[in-house]
Amino acid sequence: MIVLAMAALMVIAVAATAAITYAIVRNNDAAPPSAPPAARAAEPHFTASEQNAAKAKLCSVFDTTARGQRGQGGVVVNGDVNLPLVVRTVNSVVAVQNTLTPAVPDDLAEAARAYISSSLDLTAAATGNRSVDDVNRLTSESNDATYALADACGLR
Repeated sequence: MIVLAMAALMVIAVAATAAITYAIVRNNDAAPPSAPPAARAAEPHFTASEQNAAKAKLCSVFDTTARGQRGQGGVVVNGDVNLPLVVRTVNSVVAVQNTLTPAVPDDLAEAARAYISSSLDLTAAATGNRSVDDVNRLTSESNDATYALADACGLR
């Protein structure tokens, strides 16, 4: 029974990771790079108040969803996927992605995208049976991106 539950959780984690990756790729392909500048939508301009509100929302969501993940082990513990941490990481990625609007200042948006990308790379590696060396490298990259986003939000 426990084996079936673990298998079901693994399938759910892999499916969630795939769905999120698809959503991110689809959203990033909205304006193809080959489109002439006139065909692209004009860059919207946001007031400082709108940018501050967008930053506050993204940082609050990031803080709420990512806080406390340290000390829960890595994404792989004793050769097994740490499903609670993987699911929580994917949840954080979804939450941050959903609050990443055009009003978010560029430096914060760049840090958020790096966090999203590195977290998805890490969780995909953990659930995809990649080598220990790959998971360790991706863990380091993910940690760096997490700390960079925390710094951009003023959370460290």
